[in-house]
Amino acid sequence: MSPSIYNGLSQLNTSVHNELSQMNASVSNGQLQRFLHASNLERTASLISLVRPKTFRSEATQQREPPLVQGSVWKFLRHGTHILDTLAAENMHKVPHGIFTVAVLGWHIYVVNSPEMTQVIQSRSKYTGLGWISVLVMASMGGQPKKATQLLFKGVDRGDVGNGLGFVHDYHKVELRAMSLGNSLDAMQEDFVAAWDPFIESLMASVRSGHGKVDLWEWLRMSITVSVSRGVWGPKSPYCNNPILWEQFWTFNRSYNFLKYNFPRIFARRGAEAREKVVDAFVEYDENGGYETASRLAQDRAKVLEKTGLDRRELARMAMPQSVGQFDNSATVTFAVLSFILHDPELLKRIRSELKECVTEYDDQGQMSVDTLRIGRDCPLLLSTFHEVLRWIAVGVTIRRIEHDYPLTIKEDNTEYFLRKGNFIWGSGVAIHTSSSFYEDADQFKPDRFLGVRYPETQMPDIFRAFGGGGNICLGRHFARTIVPGAVGTLLMAFDFEPFNGKPLCVPNRKDLMLGHATPNPFGNTIATVKVRDA
Repeated sequence: MSPSIYNGLSQLNTSVHNELSQMNASVSNGQLQRFLHASNLERTASLISLVRPKTFRSEATQQREPPLVQGSVWKFLRHGTHILDTLAAENMHKVPHGIFTVAVLGWHIYVVNSPEMTQVIQSRSKYTGLGWISVLVMASMGGQPKKATQLLFKGVDRGDVGNGLGFVHDYHKVELRAMSLGNSLDAMQEDFVAAWDPFIESLMASVRSGHGKVDLWEWLRMSITVSVSRGVWGPKSPYCNNPILWEQFWTFNRSYNFLKYNFPRIFARRGAEAREKVVDAFVEYDENGGYETASRLAQDRAKVLEKTGLDRRELARMAMPQSVGQFDNSATVTFAVLSFILHDPELLKRIRSELKECVTEYDDQGQMSVDTLRIGRDCPLLLSTFHEVLRWIAVGVTIRRIEHDYPLTIKEDNTEYFLRKGNFIWGSGVAIHTSSSFYEDADQFKPDRFLGVRYPETQMPDIFRAFGGGGNICLGRHFARTIVPGAVGTLLMAFDFEPFNGKPLCVPNRKDLMLGHATPNPFGNTIATVKVRDA
């Protein structure tokens, strides 16, 4: 999945930190230290103030901005940026035109909760963009030095990926070409299976030898990370050839929000050290010709980045933001889909029935062989369940930065709003996904909901927001649609899963979403008793 979903979340937090730096003179040292050690959500939330709904005018132009919606500051302290989605849902039919304003430290977030308005703001408008945010987040995640960051910004001009300026345009272009349906994507998926199948065989051997207690979240983080990395960086992937590197990535992943602040080795020492170990591995990968056997995606990305003038270590740092979108979302959603299915015995029975069509043969010991790549294509109920899980847990936010003062005209009644340069637009996918106006029984998990809809992000672009939309739609969606159902399907056919000590697996909850992540990691029990299924 593409980083575009979480870019804006991280940027909001970065902007708040910048504001905090300017406030140092008026905050005591003790207060500042407590603030810096608070969670990212708390840091963001404690600087946001809200009041009663009203309409107000821009100080600079006296033109009217969208209605101002504000509420309790204590809700921000408790829920952080989740409150934007809560406000979007609560005001679904209370504000005109599906757009309102939330005031944050003198700049404004324009919250959108209308599918029609979301379509407007995600278009490649000359007024809004994602390119500047993308560069900032990539550089921040990778720990790029100042000079390298300046090289990445060169030519972007704070414009969208569609403006033809800077490396972001070319980077997006090669990703689109490599990740679209076709030979390049097929090769990546085949490489994924080449790494995934041995993990299934290894787990079978372990379970047969008596090790039936399995932490599925830990196992999936390992197996998905290594297998996806094989699909992207090929057989020489550092994650494939260094048995513990996947752990270093996940240590970094838990800390990366803190790593963009000053003194990361103080406030996120383990994450900073883990990041450098992964960077070291990718330097060695490059020196040893790893890209020669990598996917077209990895090769083309590297060529675009080389043109920026980054040195070898700076190029290796770009593997960090690339990895987050690829590993974090894939592992999280795979666990979520598996958990939702195991909580519903009837659904499990129905999905296993359709999975039988993907069993190709049995070996001498009666062990079945499952065609992993067929599952996402030929198992419609499992695919529908995958999409319903995304509707249920994904943030689905569309973020844009206002690059130029934006006179927004509402066509239906010619109302004019003024969106100020430098502020943000937050298109709430959560508000749409949870609204009964767009989904029948929206508060219920219905695995059949997307039967007959293979590509909801294009067949239902106005109301299915898990992959974003428009020119910045998640380019990894086709890859995810194959590997996640494929991974879940092979697990369900190979193993039976029982609660360990009577505790069922937890089900990931959107409310547990960490700032900057597109999907929530599981919190709660992730251990199950695993048994090999009889043929």
